[in-house]
Amino acid sequence: MVLAIKKPSFRWNPDDRAVNQLRLSLPTLPAVSLIVRAGSAVPVIESVVNAASGAAGFAANGIASIYGARLAGAQVAVDGVAVTVLYTSASQINFDAPAMATGAATLTVTAPSGETASAPVQVAAVQPGIFTAMAAGQTLIVYATGLGPAGAAPLVFIGATPVQPAVLPVAPGVWQLNAPIPAGVSGAQPVLISVSLAHSNTVRVTIP
Repeated sequence: MVLAIKKPSFRWNPDDRAVNQLRLSLPTLPAVSLIVRAGSAVPVIESVVNAASGAAGFAANGIASIYGARLAGAQVAVDGVAVTVLYTSASQINFDAPAMATGAATLTVTAPSGETASAPVQVAAVQPGIFTAMAAGQTLIVYATGLGPAGAAPLVFIGATPVQPAVLPVAPGVWQLNAPIPAGVSGAQPVLISVSLAHSNTVRVTIP
């Protein structure tokens, strides 16, 4: 005997009110209920990424970005713990992720209206990302995030050459790496950071 399973479908078109709510209930055992909220006062989370590299997720003690809609003036919490918001606009939030447990977590955005949106995120111990890099004399200066709580000893690759940099804290979640430029290296060079086998985004720097 073959049972035909029908999958009902419908289209919901919220109007222009600040908040629209849709409630779905199925009288099954156990009962299933789903509430969906949308509207001009409800924030939307599209992605949560490393603020420097754009990689999904973020590192504890790093700077992260949330992209979405209706985010201006919002507050952020990770697993119910409020974090420091550094910047907001209608489509972006930057925040400082404090020391926290790594692994799966839930990020919640609360808009000034009181409406919330949540998304699952992955928190890493390290997730290096480069904001910018520049040559200053015989030193390559790199500004980065995601190096862990104490700026875990990174390697800076200038081209194919690994260099051990001096690591200086600049602000919570932001580090300055001063790497000596190897003799004979010049021209446009790819630069990346490696920390505990995790690699950053690659930027290109012209070395005189």
